[in-house]
Amino acid sequence: MLRVGPLIISEFTISAKYELGRPIGTTRPGSAERDYSRYDLTGSCMAFPMNPYRGKGGSPDGSGLSHINSQQGYWQGSVAALIERHTGIRITALDWYPR
Repeated sequence: MLRVGPLIISEFTISAKYELGRPIGTTRPGSAERDYSRYDLTGSCMAFPMNPYRGKGGSPDGSGLSHINSQQGYWQGSVAALIERHTGIRITALDWYPR
């Protein structure tokens, strides 16, 4: 679990989905909790925008973002766009594109 500004980011395994974009102040696990259930971390998720570098992708239905085609930077641009939209922190393709 990672907090970036008003967002809480939950990332599981390579075969699971990113559950990113849960705004602070909405249903979310308490920051002082020691244990969380999977539902605490995946119960609701904001929609991911389209990857601005690829012109497609994202997850508009709020179901989370799958780790597919990582080597081609398929999902990373959507994560970066969501973080920028809600925090103002800009992460460019030079920062996230696989090397």
